Amino acid sequence: MSEKPTDLLNAYLVVGNDELKAQTVIKKLWARMEQLGAIDFNSQILDGTKEIDTRTLVDSLNTPPLASPIRVVVIKEVDKAGQALTEALIDYLKSPMPSTVLVMSATKLTEKSRLLKAVRDLDKKAVIDASEKKRSEIPAMVRQLAQGYHIHLSQEAAVKVAELVGSSTLALNSEVKKLASYVLAMGKSSADLNDVITVIARTSQPSAWDFVEAFSRRELAGGRERRTSRSEDPPAG
Repeated sequence: MSEKPTDLLNAYLVVGNDELKAQTVIKKLWARMEQLGAIDFNSQILDGTKEIDTRTLVDSLNTPPLASPIRVVVIKEVDKAGQALTEALIDYLKSPMPSTVLVMSATKLTEKSRLLKAVRDLDKKAVIDASEKKRSEIPAMVRQLAQGYHIHLSQEAAVKVAELVGSSTLALNSEVKKLASYVLAMGKSSADLNDVITVIARTSQPSAWDFVEAFSRRELAGGRERRTSRSEDPPAG
């Protein structure tokens, strides 16, 4: 039985609600494994939000690869899977198939999670943090995304993008890409506040932060909790 290359671990667990980082990490892992050949014939992608037969999963994990040194099993949102599946994974990780690379993603797992501990026991580097950035860190990330699309973004413009789009890194990436296309088409290499307002402000939904802050001030829907007339009061009796 051929074993996987030594620089690849038996399992990876990407934890956090930063969708872009999680997606990027998994894509990079997939690209590394794809270079080894025949991944399409030696892979299975499962969704933890849907029913997964435990026996079928274990059989898949223990299946030898064909014309490739590795087999890849991906489980998205493993934290949404049932207890039976989690227990099966914990048991499998005690003695994983040498030629299988198990890649899992989870939005949230506590440090007490037995699955997280089982992966970490294999190798500390097997658990990859994809925690959502703090609000104060978003503008810097937005400017970095802009650089990746070959434009410069002012701090003021980056703050505005964060304000309009919110914390979803996938949404931020999409909007910055759209902004970059607009700016480059205009023959410019940098975007300012006016460009952001022109491209993003008219299409964006209110950010999650705006909702939370409004709720904390009890100002949802223009102050629904404030009665506008006595006619809204329930009839006496």
